[in-house]
Amino acid sequence: MKQDLQDKFKKLTKQEFFVFSVLYTLEEEIGQVTYRNIATRANLAESSVRDYISRLEYKGIPVVKERINNKVIL
Repeated sequence: MKQDLQDKFKKLTKQEFFVFSVLYTLEEEIGQVTYRNIATRANLAESSVRDYISRLEYKGIPVVKERINNKVIL
């Protein structure tokens, strides 16, 4: 399983890996993270962050999204 996860991370683009690292860092710092938090830290548009997170999920990277009040996604 560890090797499988390493292989998945090796297939990420530099930008995808950057967004994942920002997500991971923010989660360690503040706990629950929104697209806006990531966008602000990474200096990207929220729509770009949503796209990168979707790509990470598609590539099998363990990202958990939670919807609050059917509006905010953590």
